[in-house]
Amino acid sequence: MSRQIPTSWVLLACLLVPRITLAEIAPAARTVVDRYVEATGGASALAAQQALRSKGRINTMEFHGTFEEWCAVPDKYALRMTLGPLRIREGYDGVTGWRTDLNSKKVTMLDGHDLERIQGDAYFENEMWARDDQGGGTVTLGPSSFRAGADYQSIDVKPPAGPSRRLWFNTKTGMLERVVTQADNGESTLWLSDFKPIGGRTRATLATAQDEAHRITFDPHEDADGERQIVDSARTVPSIDPAVFAAPSGSKPPATWLVKKGIAHVPFRYGTRHVWIRASINGGPAADFLLDTGCSMTAIDARYAEQAGIVPEGRYAVQGMGGLSQASFARVSSVRVGADGADGVALRDLKVSIVDLGHDHERIMWRRMAGLIGYDFLSRFVVEIDYDHEIVTFRDPDTFTYAGAGTALDMRLDSGVPVVRATLGESCSGDFLVDVGNFGFDLHGSGVRRCNVVQETVERKQVEVYGAGLGDVFRTWVCRIDSMALGPFAVREPIAALSLSRHGMVGSDDYSGNIGNSVLERFKVTFDYERKKLYLEPGERFTQRDSYSRSGALLVKLPSKVVAEGIVHGSAADDAGLKEDDEVVLINGRPALSFTPEELDQMFMDGEIGSTQTFTVQREGKKLKLSVKLHDVL
Repeated sequence: MSRQIPTSWVLLACLLVPRITLAEIAPAARTVVDRYVEATGGASALAAQQALRSKGRINTMEFHGTFEEWCAVPDKYALRMTLGPLRIREGYDGVTGWRTDLNSKKVTMLDGHDLERIQGDAYFENEMWARDDQGGGTVTLGPSSFRAGADYQSIDVKPPAGPSRRLWFNTKTGMLERVVTQADNGESTLWLSDFKPIGGRTRATLATAQDEAHRITFDPHEDADGERQIVDSARTVPSIDPAVFAAPSGSKPPATWLVKKGIAHVPFRYGTRHVWIRASINGGPAADFLLDTGCSMTAIDARYAEQAGIVPEGRYAVQGMGGLSQASFARVSSVRVGADGADGVALRDLKVSIVDLGHDHERIMWRRMAGLIGYDFLSRFVVEIDYDHEIVTFRDPDTFTYAGAGTALDMRLDSGVPVVRATLGESCSGDFLVDVGNFGFDLHGSGVRRCNVVQETVERKQVEVYGAGLGDVFRTWVCRIDSMALGPFAVREPIAALSLSRHGMVGSDDYSGNIGNSVLERFKVTFDYERKKLYLEPGERFTQRDSYSRSGALLVKLPSKVVAEGIVHGSAADDAGLKEDDEVVLINGRPALSFTPEELDQMFMDGEIGSTQTFTVQREGKKLKLSVKLHDVL
């Protein structure tokens, strides 16, 4: 689940001097750029500004705050933002990109797409595209449009690093009024207005997420300021101290070790192929949380937060598997991982996300989820997940030395989520998210198309499945693929969920898929966040053939009964005569509601092929006894 503070709100342009680079600009695009340079003060004014310091106000996510930005030619950029309870800093010094946590304490060095994004921010904040050499970027003429009585012409700018942007100019004034930024499988738009002479040139002093001239307010209680950023001052300076752009020293949040300093062993339950751990918020009783390396920050279910008296603040969008969902922030005094009175570890003073994790998860997982333990907590430690013995071990990274028998893979972090290279089949490689919060192995639409997976699996049995994630429901087709490899480890005939979507995380263009627990359970997995290493040590399940379901029925737990859904044609449940919406009263003579998810997995995911499980079902007022003889669905 991941969505950061939108740094694209900060529009202020720092201006530059020429440098020698390889670049390209189409003649028609040059005309548009020259018109803009003239409209904002001329080439000499542009060349005179080598460094700029700007200040202003920002309203977003229902918070009000202030920002200060520095930039210097050709590629330096830094931002400091105070937004409600949040304190955020980020920067790029021409080589290294960095970002602090929401308390402006812990510093994360950026790589991968995060680094590319901040490099792109530095390029555009310094207006490199407006110089004769375009700062090494490529500028081409885009489409034109007529809107609200004005003509607009766009240019498409591809920077040396980071996402491209389409810049729209008013042909009458020459001013830049709209910026559209590509972001993975979507785009964001920024509208610029209120042009004033400031900082030695004419520039926009208002940036909004919607066109202010045509804004319609349906709710009279809606914040009149909406989402906007206002420039109060911009000042040209001869130079800026390099320390402004360099990563600050930062500090790690101190950990409280509950039994032994530097190490904590926390048991987990492995039900529905998820890592369930006990955790406590603000010293309250321990509840069931998922350990989720795919979550950029710890998230608490909205119902649980309300019952625990946790007050949400603001509102923002988070990216889930299915699309965008609404969330809020909250301050918590402590997060403790570990059962009451048992071994564990705790961190204090965290900003967490409050999000509606929904009733559907509880119906399918057979356990209420109080929240997700994410990157902000996990990255403080070296985290080892031993699936065979169902133990999570947290270690102090300052004293950690890997002593296992596994293999180290290079790991980068994108928005706090581990990313590694993996290969499908013989040679189709891509970037995959390592997501312990995901039970299976998902191939995103981009990976499916690029690796021709549909063509290679068209003759194989497939099961259509609707997945539930943050944002929306999404459709996938589950089948076996030939192989996938992580470093030196090859998994033969794994079961993968194939998506053709172009929306949500399953439609991502940046990532080929999510590697979840159906693959990770084959190893003892160690995440060394500080050194960006992922250690894989084969375990007891390493050579086991992947299984999807040996019953072919989804048992859904409702408050007072269990019903059957998703009966797969030709499965054991289908052969036995189980029907959609049958109420399952007994399983092997025991009340169906009394089972745990782990017990159901043992029977229907890992149960012996050829063994028989007896269902007593209620259908149209009659009780029926059905014998389900297990066999693999795929």
